[in-house]
Formats: sequence, structure tokens, C-alpha cells
Amino acid sequence: MNEEIKDEKKEAKNPKNLHAGHRKRMRQRFRETGLAGFAEHEVLELLLFYSNPQKNTNPDGHRLINRFGSLKGVLDASYEELQEVEGIGEASATLIRLLPQIYKLYSISEQRNKPLKKIDDRCRFFYEQLGAESKQEVLLLACLDDRLHLRNVYEVARGIPDAVHVDTQKLIKSALLTGCTNFMLAHNHPMGVPLASYEDVTTTVSIAKLMKNMSLKLVDHIIVADGRSISMAQTGCYICE
Repeated sequence: MNEEIKDEKKEAKNPKNLHAGHRKRMRQRFRETGLAGFAEHEVLELLLFYSNPQKNTNPDGHRLINRFGSLKGVLDASYEELQEVEGIGEASATLIRLLPQIYKLYSISEQRNKPLKKIDDRCRFFYEQLGAESKQEVLLLACLDDRLHLRNVYEVARGIPDAVHVDTQKLIKSALLTGCTNFMLAHNHPMGVPLASYEDVTTTVSIAKLMKNMSLKLVDHIIVADGRSISMAQTGCYICE
């Protein structure tokens, strides 16, 4: 049965309910204006309609914002952290965690129609992929065609800050299997600044040389941190033509 029809039937049974028609009005408001004018807790309230078909989700929205400080904080929280909040069960936690993952895939899908030739475009794209990773360091491998159009993005390593192990031989084998010849790397510094460390430079140079030996090319390596991103190729951190 349609969600709105369910709500209307439920509210019709209790005409004295002060919140009668509230869900219908919230959805109508969203259809007419999008999320413009919605407070952050109201965005969460609306979202949680779909994991809590019969309860008042307004208090849940408030509790989430109070716990994590902002909508971004809520969306960045883990399953475990979300479920520590009163009223947030497995279904709601899953729904909330789904949103940033959908956006990452949306960003990848959108970028496939445009080349990553400009430094600004590379930095923007990889910030969208890694900017929300605030607790773990993640290394991505992006595969591109001859025109530098994105074909796919793979997560090749993940771990605690400053302790991600990169198996360069395995990375090269994975790159060869993609059928692409151009690649970009990107990783984040969860607790640091967007500057290349000594380890970043030596690892990148090693990967670039191995790729060159296999007739592959490492076009760039983007570092994301502290709300910004930088290009190692632009800063001259490595040269491997």
C-alpha cells in the first residue's frame, strides 16, 4: 500500500491527533520546494519516515543532530555510532549510511561524461569521494580512457590514519586487469593536512615507475585533507614520464 495512503488512513482513525496530516504536508513541502527551508533535523525527520512508518520521527532528527552536531556529522557517522542514539535502529542506521554511498556512485556516474584533464576537476571529484572519510585513510585507484574520461574507481587500501599498507604489485596487477592505460591515485589524510608526506612521494614514484614498465601511466595522485585537496603532479612531487 502507498505510504501516503497508509498515513492518511491511520490519521483518519485519530482525528484529534495534533500531528494529523503532518507526514503528508512534509512530503508535499519537499515536492514543491525541495529541501530549501528545511532545518537539518527536519531533513532527517523526513528521511526517517521511510524506516519508521508509524512513529513520530521529529525527536529522532533532533537527537541525531544533538549527538553529531550537524547533518554532515550524522551522514559521516558509522552504523554503530548511529545505533547508539535513542530511537535509531538497524533499518534507520542503514538508510542514513546509504545516502553518502549513493552520492559517491552518483558522482562517479556523472564524471564519466567529462574528462579529468583539469587539476581543479580532479581535486573536486576526489574530494567528493574522500572528503567524508574522517576516521580512516583510504586509497583509491581511478581508471581512465585515452581522453581521461573516468571508467571506474576502486578502493585498493583502507586503514587507520598514517598506517595504510599499499601492496604495489597487487595494485599494478589490478590496474592491468581493468584494460585501461591511464590511472590516478587519491587518498586522504584524516587527521592531517593536504601535503604529500615522504612516504606518499616514495610510494607514488614507485607505483608510477612500475606502471611505466607495463606501458601504463599514472597521471596524478590527489591528496584530500582538512576540507581541501591537492594534486601531487601539479606540485611537482613526482615526475615519471
